[in-house]
Amino acid sequence: MPSVSKWLSAQRKNILLSLVSILVTLLLGEACLQIYYRWSMKSWLWNYNAFHVTFVAPVNDRRQYALRPGFSDSQIGVTVNQKGLRAPATMSEPDRQTPVVVSLGDSKAFGSGVRDEETYSFQLDQTLKSKGSQLRAVNAGVASYNMRQSLDRFRLDVLPNYTPAVVTLQATFNDISLLTYYREQWNPERTWADVRYAGFTPPLPVMQKLATVYYLNRAAASRSQQGGSRGQDVTYQPFADAAMLAHLHGEMESFIASCKEKSIPVVLIPIDPFYYQTANMEKNPTLPLWAQDQKYVELWRDMISHYDSLLVELSDKHDLVYFFDTRKLMDATDRGKMYVDAFHYSPEGNRLVAEGLYEFLSKENLLAPKASAPQSGAGK
Repeated sequence: MPSVSKWLSAQRKNILLSLVSILVTLLLGEACLQIYYRWSMKSWLWNYNAFHVTFVAPVNDRRQYALRPGFSDSQIGVTVNQKGLRAPATMSEPDRQTPVVVSLGDSKAFGSGVRDEETYSFQLDQTLKSKGSQLRAVNAGVASYNMRQSLDRFRLDVLPNYTPAVVTLQATFNDISLLTYYREQWNPERTWADVRYAGFTPPLPVMQKLATVYYLNRAAASRSQQGGSRGQDVTYQPFADAAMLAHLHGEMESFIASCKEKSIPVVLIPIDPFYYQTANMEKNPTLPLWAQDQKYVELWRDMISHYDSLLVELSDKHDLVYFFDTRKLMDATDRGKMYVDAFHYSPEGNRLVAEGLYEFLSKENLLAPKASAPQSGAGK
């Protein structure tokens, strides 16, 4: 019996040592992943909800998801009002009769990477108030939206609740990223819902701080995409953009016609990723992230140019349609300080856009809510 007792004691020790070894391995792995996240994302995982799903919810229309009404998270600085638009809790809600400047678009208009009060829409609203304007500004951007989703949001969430005096429409880079991700499988119905918001069920809040959970979640989403046909890597490859641009043209022509019927001016804003200049291109190698993102510059440059050219074409063609060129604003300053990553404005970048947008709207006489319909202007 003593020998059996010793054997059991030895087994218990072995099991305990194995468990301790597994725990230490997991802790070391978690620490390495946290450091990798900090190195690659320039912030600690616990300082931001990297799953990006808590403020969205599924909807029963072709958008597939929208912002979650009533959502509030003071840590990441994202608040959604009861009408489903991003707005600080301290912002007084404009009533149905108050004319508003509506900001449509994807994560750039939404303000990914900055707090509610740092978005260009909110800063424009504060400028309008300080200037004594009757207009207010509201943020109808949604992270990861493509153009079709953005235009549907205007019809479904904005028009029933607000009185638009001007609509600013940020070109959605997601149309391009979706095309170069799906390629031959792309169609106008494609959104990022299946990849970025799969299931719409985030891990428990405490689990959102673990890098192991974050990267396992990303790997699972990647494997599940298209039944695993894309493999475990999210890759972007060149693909002909004619069909996508034709679809965009049709969608935007329809949207512009609808706005013109209501005498609502539309201000188009181009795609303008930070990591390359559209002028003074010799500065590019000095920009942060250039080394790691240069390959994407080559991949997407022509497609972005085609997309932006379509916006210029539409502004030249239509009265009540304008082109606000943020590229000139950014080229004239230090782009490295204007962006938090390869796409999204920093607080300084949002401030620059808000100031430029206010000046543009003033110059084009678009800040008088009941003024007669303006004709083609210098900003065209």
